Amino acid sequence: MNDLPIESLRVFQSVVDAGGFSAAARRLGTTQPSVSRRVAALEQSLGVVLFQRSTRRLTLTEAGQTFSDRIRVVLEDLDNATQAVRQTLSAPSGLLRVSAPTTLGHREIAPLLPAFHAQYPDIHVGLFLSDSYRDLIGEGYDVAIRFGVQKDSDLIARQISMSHSLICASPDYLAHHAEILRPDDLEGHNCLLFRQGPGRNEWNFARGKETATVSVAGSLFSDTADALLSAGIAGLGIVHLPSWAVRSALRRGSLVELLPDWTVQPKETPIYLVYPRHRNLVSKIHAFADFFATELAKASSNRGPNS
Repeated sequence: MNDLPIESLRVFQSVVDAGGFSAAARRLGTTQPSVSRRVAALEQSLGVVLFQRSTRRLTLTEAGQTFSDRIRVVLEDLDNATQAVRQTLSAPSGLLRVSAPTTLGHREIAPLLPAFHAQYPDIHVGLFLSDSYRDLIGEGYDVAIRFGVQKDSDLIARQISMSHSLICASPDYLAHHAEILRPDDLEGHNCLLFRQGPGRNEWNFARGKETATVSVAGSLFSDTADALLSAGIAGLGIVHLPSWAVRSALRRGSLVELLPDWTVQPKETPIYLVYPRHRNLVSKIHAFADFFATELAKASSNRGPNS
């Protein structure tokens, strides 16, 4: 592969995309014989026939299709790398499409965007919020913010923060229901669940060497943390939510933390910023990642472990 000129690879891919030598020549601003010679030389170097030629049509051979599929990725990576190197000579810029969980986006990401824009005025952010899994590559996002360990090998994952959960209820709910002294007491309460269908959740706790797992259910389930938060504040039931989601309500007294001597498990969940591998060198992505990793770390440090 090292002795194959990049220009010959581009000519070959242009023929594939254009559907013929003449059309490719017009796109490239050259002649049809020149394109034919380039492809013939490439075939000779590879020792395979890339195109099945006839008077009516030009089609890829099986080897040609395999070569095209791989070369397309190589050329895209090369173009992205070239663009990234050029971008290092100037400030990061362009449109950045970001997918984030709804509550995290509202409460943690959006409030920091003015400071981000002040530092990077040429980056225009499109922030799309959903608690459903989004196909990062298929739906055209540049980056996504996700919870938990990331297993998709097509994506690069960079940890930008940590999250821990709390169990909370409103003062009104607690005034009208049985006292909660241990995790087992939750089984008799209306627990509002983060899920996409009816059923039960298991909530896990630890206190020193002691552990507890409680099977809970209730009158509301939702795939949006904000809906659970609003219902919890309204007194419908008990919520199991990230500390950053309930922080303001705890400060206002709209919610009260339950079982403070127990730690909700897992103790911490990593928050990752993920993006496609072929965009690893794009400066606007790294600017976004660096900024939010720094700012969320500051915010977490200022809040303390139980705020």
